[in-house]
Amino acid sequence: MKNAEILKGLDSPNQELIKSTLEEIKNNGDTSMISSLLDYIETSNDDDKKESIISLLSDIKRTEIREKIIEKIKSTKDTNLQIALLRVCWESPVDFSSYYSFFTELFANNNFMIAFEAHTNIDEILVSLNSNQRSEIKDSLLKFELSEEKKHLINDIIYKIDNFIEDAVVEDSFIEDTVIESASKDTVIEEAIAKDSIKKED
Repeated sequence: MKNAEILKGLDSPNQELIKSTLEEIKNNGDTSMISSLLDYIETSNDDDKKESIISLLSDIKRTEIREKIIEKIKSTKDTNLQIALLRVCWESPVDFSSYYSFFTELFANNNFMIAFEAHTNIDEILVSLNSNQRSEIKDSLLKFELSEEKKHLINDIIYKIDNFIEDAVVEDSFIEDTVIESASKDTVIEEAIAKDSIKKED
Protein backbone atom coordinates (compact mmCIF):
# COMPACT_ATOMS: atom_id res chain seq x y z
CA MET A 1 0.00 0.00 0.00
CA LYS A 2 1.38 3.42 -0.97
CA ASN A 3 1.91 6.19 1.57
CA ALA A 4 -0.87 8.36 0.12
CA GLU A 5 -3.35 5.49 0.38
CA ILE A 6 -2.33 4.78 3.97
CA LEU A 7 -2.69 8.43 4.96
CA LYS A 8 -6.23 8.56 3.54
CA GLY A 9 -7.25 6.28 6.37
CA LEU A 10 -6.60 9.12 8.84
CA ASP A 11 -9.43 11.13 7.31
CA SER A 12 -11.97 8.43 8.04
CA PRO A 13 -14.67 9.07 10.70
CA ASN A 14 -14.24 5.43 11.67
CA GLN A 15 -12.06 5.34 14.79
CA GLU A 16 -11.14 1.70 14.27
CA LEU A 17 -9.89 2.47 10.77
CA ILE A 18 -7.84 5.38 12.09
CA LYS A 19 -6.34 3.11 14.74
CA SER A 20 -5.46 0.42 12.19
CA THR A 21 -4.02 3.09 9.87
CA LEU A 22 -1.70 4.32 12.60
CA GLU A 23 -0.62 0.73 13.29
CA GLU A 24 0.05 0.25 9.57
CA ILE A 25 2.18 3.39 9.53
CA LYS A 26 4.06 2.32 12.64
CA ASN A 27 4.79 -1.17 11.35
CA ASN A 28 5.14 -0.72 7.60
CA GLY A 29 5.37 2.96 6.74
CA ASP A 30 8.67 4.16 5.29
CA THR A 31 10.63 7.16 6.53
CA SER A 32 9.20 9.47 3.85
CA MET A 33 5.88 9.17 5.64
CA ILE A 34 7.25 11.02 8.69
CA SER A 35 7.21 14.32 6.80
CA SER A 36 3.65 13.63 5.64
CA LEU A 37 2.54 12.95 9.21
CA LEU A 38 4.17 16.16 10.42
CA ASP A 39 2.41 18.14 7.70
CA TYR A 40 -0.86 16.41 8.54
CA ILE A 41 -0.82 17.35 12.23
CA GLU A 42 0.16 20.91 11.37
CA THR A 43 -3.01 21.41 9.34
CA SER A 44 -5.44 19.10 11.15
CA ASN A 45 -8.10 20.48 13.49
CA ASP A 46 -8.76 17.11 15.08
CA ASP A 47 -6.98 17.14 18.44
CA ASP A 48 -7.50 13.42 19.03
CA LYS A 49 -5.87 12.48 15.74
CA LYS A 50 -3.02 14.90 16.37
CA GLU A 51 -2.42 13.40 19.81
CA SER A 52 -2.43 9.88 18.35
CA ILE A 53 0.12 10.85 15.70
CA ILE A 54 2.31 12.61 18.27
CA SER A 55 2.25 9.44 20.36
CA LEU A 56 3.19 7.41 17.27
CA LEU A 57 6.12 9.72 16.50
CA SER A 58 7.40 9.26 20.06
CA ASP A 59 7.65 5.51 19.46
CA ILE A 60 9.50 5.59 16.13
CA LYS A 61 13.05 4.26 16.45
CA ARG A 62 14.38 5.32 13.04
CA THR A 63 17.12 7.91 13.26
CA GLU A 64 15.75 9.73 10.20
CA ILE A 65 13.02 11.13 12.41
CA ARG A 66 15.46 13.54 14.10
CA GLU A 67 16.08 15.92 11.22
CA LYS A 68 12.44 15.90 10.12
CA ILE A 69 11.13 16.79 13.57
CA ILE A 70 13.74 19.49 14.16
CA GLU A 71 12.98 21.04 10.78
CA LYS A 72 9.26 21.10 11.55
CA ILE A 73 9.92 22.74 14.94
CA LYS A 74 11.93 25.40 13.11
CA SER A 75 9.44 25.99 10.30
CA THR A 76 6.04 25.85 11.98
CA LYS A 77 4.40 28.95 13.43
CA ASP A 78 2.16 26.80 15.61
CA THR A 79 3.48 27.14 19.17
CA ASN A 80 1.43 24.20 20.41
CA LEU A 81 2.90 21.99 17.71
CA GLN A 82 6.42 23.12 18.62
CA ILE A 83 5.76 22.20 22.25
CA ALA A 84 4.33 18.80 21.27
CA LEU A 85 7.29 18.00 18.99
CA LEU A 86 9.80 19.06 21.63
CA ARG A 87 8.11 16.57 23.90
CA VAL A 88 8.52 13.93 21.19
CA CYS A 89 12.26 14.66 21.18
CA TRP A 90 12.78 13.85 24.84
CA GLU A 91 10.33 10.95 24.88
CA SER A 92 11.80 9.36 21.75
CA PRO A 93 14.12 6.32 21.89
CA VAL A 94 16.19 8.14 19.24
CA ASP A 95 19.20 10.17 20.46
CA PHE A 96 18.70 13.92 19.92
CA SER A 97 21.89 14.94 21.77
CA SER A 98 23.52 16.33 18.61
CA TYR A 99 20.94 19.13 18.71
CA TYR A 100 22.01 20.46 22.12
CA SER A 101 22.84 23.90 20.69
CA PHE A 102 19.42 24.09 19.05
CA PHE A 103 17.66 23.29 22.33
CA THR A 104 19.78 25.90 24.12
CA GLU A 105 18.80 28.60 21.62
CA LEU A 106 15.14 27.61 21.85
CA PHE A 107 15.31 27.88 25.61
CA ALA A 108 16.64 31.43 25.50
CA ASN A 109 14.58 32.88 22.68
CA ASN A 110 11.05 31.61 23.23
CA ASN A 111 8.17 31.70 25.69
CA PHE A 112 8.23 29.79 28.95
CA MET A 113 6.34 26.71 27.72
CA ILE A 114 8.72 26.18 24.81
CA ALA A 115 11.64 26.96 27.14
CA PHE A 116 10.37 24.35 29.59
CA GLU A 117 10.33 21.62 26.94
CA ALA A 118 13.75 22.73 25.64
CA HIS A 119 15.04 22.57 29.22
CA THR A 120 13.70 19.02 29.54
CA ASN A 121 15.52 18.03 26.36
CA ILE A 122 18.78 19.53 27.64
CA ASP A 123 18.31 17.71 30.93
CA GLU A 124 17.74 14.40 29.15
CA ILE A 125 20.76 14.62 26.84
CA LEU A 126 23.39 15.87 29.32
CA VAL A 127 24.49 12.30 30.00
CA SER A 128 25.21 11.78 26.28
CA LEU A 129 27.40 14.87 25.94
CA ASN A 130 31.08 15.30 26.65
CA SER A 131 32.46 17.86 29.09
CA ASN A 132 33.18 20.44 26.38
CA GLN A 133 29.63 20.26 25.08
CA ARG A 134 28.18 20.58 28.56
CA SER A 135 30.43 23.58 29.21
CA GLU A 136 29.25 25.10 25.94
CA ILE A 137 25.63 24.82 27.11
CA LYS A 138 26.50 26.41 30.44
CA ASP A 139 28.42 29.28 28.87
CA SER A 140 25.59 29.96 26.41
CA LEU A 141 22.91 29.95 29.09
CA LEU A 142 24.86 32.35 31.29
CA LYS A 143 25.11 34.88 28.46
CA PHE A 144 21.37 35.24 27.98
CA GLU A 145 19.20 37.79 29.75
CA LEU A 146 16.34 35.69 31.07
CA SER A 147 13.12 36.02 33.02
CA GLU A 148 13.00 34.88 36.64
CA GLU A 149 11.04 31.79 35.59
CA LYS A 150 13.73 30.80 33.12
CA LYS A 151 16.49 31.53 35.63
CA HIS A 152 14.93 28.91 37.88
CA LEU A 153 15.27 26.35 35.08
CA ILE A 154 18.78 27.52 34.21
CA ASN A 155 19.98 27.05 37.78
CA ASP A 156 18.79 23.45 37.64
CA ILE A 157 20.76 22.74 34.44
CA ILE A 158 23.90 24.54 35.59
CA TYR A 159 23.87 22.68 38.89
CA LYS A 160 23.72 19.36 37.06
CA ILE A 161 26.48 20.36 34.63
CA ASP A 162 28.72 21.47 37.50
CA ASN A 163 28.21 18.15 39.26
CA PHE A 164 29.24 15.89 36.42
CA ILE A 165 32.50 14.13 37.22
CA GLU A 166 34.92 13.19 34.49
CA ASP A 167 37.17 10.17 34.49
CA ALA A 168 40.77 11.14 33.88
CA VAL A 169 42.24 10.30 30.49
CA VAL A 170 44.22 7.12 30.79
CA GLU A 171 47.49 7.25 28.91
CA ASP A 172 49.20 4.05 27.84
CA SER A 173 52.94 4.82 27.82
CA PHE A 174 53.69 1.53 26.15
CA ILE A 175 51.97 2.41 22.89
CA GLU A 176 54.41 3.49 20.22
CA ASP A 177 54.50 7.20 19.28
CA THR A 178 52.87 8.08 22.60
CA VAL A 179 49.39 7.29 21.33
CA ILE A 180 46.87 7.78 24.11
CA GLU A 181 44.70 4.80 24.71
CA SER A 182 41.04 5.61 24.27
CA ALA A 183 40.05 4.45 27.70
CA SER A 184 38.56 7.73 28.73
CA LYS A 185 34.86 7.84 29.40
CA ASP A 186 32.31 10.22 30.75
CA THR A 187 31.02 8.88 34.05
CA VAL A 188 27.83 10.24 35.47
CA ILE A 189 27.14 10.39 39.20
CA GLU A 190 23.53 11.08 39.95
CA GLU A 191 23.25 13.57 42.80
CA ALA A 192 20.70 12.74 45.50
CA ILE A 193 19.07 16.14 45.48
CA ALA A 194 15.48 17.18 45.90
CA LYS A 195 13.87 18.00 42.60
CA ASP A 196 12.55 21.49 41.93
CA SER A 197 8.86 22.13 41.85
CA ILE A 198 9.07 22.13 38.08
CA LYS A 199 8.88 18.60 36.75
CA LYS A 200 8.28 17.05 33.37
CA GLU A 201 4.74 17.53 32.17
CA ASP A 202 2.85 14.55 30.84
